[in-house]
Amino acid sequence: MFRGYYKAKQSSGIANVYNVGDTILFEGSVYKAKKSTTKSPFEDKKTWKFIGITEIYQSNTPPINPVVGQHWEKEGKLYIYYKDINGFSWVEV
Repeated sequence: MFRGYYKAKQSSGIANVYNVGDTILFEGSVYKAKKSTTKSPFEDKKTWKFIGITEIYQSNTPPINPVVGQHWEKEGKLYIYYKDINGFSWVEV
């Protein structure tokens, strides 16, 4: 699930826990958690998988004329425009 920008703590002061599959933005890059953590990609590089550097298009409808590798966020889910042997499609990250 797309969790937005990395935040170490909630407004209550409790540490945020990021679980396997959570996707975040951190210092202009997109990362996906490989296991549960409270640490940032900078603090714990082994826990986070670098997805890429991107600006994320946020809308209920996908961008017009997307390019391969472009990211789109809709209702808390992050997608990437992908090309495989069957053609082009939006794939949830």
